[in-house]
Amino acid sequence: MHFYDLWHGVELPPVTGTEATLSFEIERRGYGAILAVDGNALPEKVGALLPRMCERAKTRLADLSAQWKCLPQKIVDIPRTVPAKEIPEGMVLVRGGKYRFKVSGVEIEGGNGPGVDFQYPWEDLPRQHHDKEMDVQGFYIDKYPVTNAQFKRFLDASGYKPKDEHNFLKNWQSGAYPQGWDRKPVTWVSLEDARAYAVWAGKRLPHEWELAVCGSG
Repeated sequence: MHFYDLWHGVELPPVTGTEATLSFEIERRGYGAILAVDGNALPEKVGALLPRMCERAKTRLADLSAQWKCLPQKIVDIPRTVPAKEIPEGMVLVRGGKYRFKVSGVEIEGGNGPGVDFQYPWEDLPRQHHDKEMDVQGFYIDKYPVTNAQFKRFLDASGYKPKDEHNFLKNWQSGAYPQGWDRKPVTWVSLEDARAYAVWAGKRLPHEWELAVCGSG
């Protein structure tokens, strides 16, 4: 057996007898993590983790500030597409203008304290309630959700495969949707899958405030 102190990123030599005894440091109010490996084969990911943790452990927790700071959030950028000269097939125009974007999160804990829920680009920290009057540019959006038939054309043309195939198109069989489901909205796709489809179709996913504009009409 081999033993590793994952917090400090080092192997622990045991004091052996009838039992293996390990000795290692844990800071006051600190953390510890020990991994026992049967044999000499250290998992690859653990082998990569150890030197990173060894370097980080050089800074003790007691040397860091205990003052709470809110972690800033950064929204994933959605690149603009090439402006269309006329309304694309299957899409409708949503006219731009000045809108009041007012939404609230559904966090159970935390109240409305700083750092709770979500941070929009115009906010200085995450919060639960959001209220902003904003100018939204006009845009085109699909009149109907993406169908199984449309998504199948995307897969056939692009050869796309998700990095994580867990539950991907779970209701399809052998790479095909059930008979009669051509015009039904495609389901069991992830955000990454939807982004890939949008890029292939020359489109993009809408921002949340753009969807709010659609609902306000």
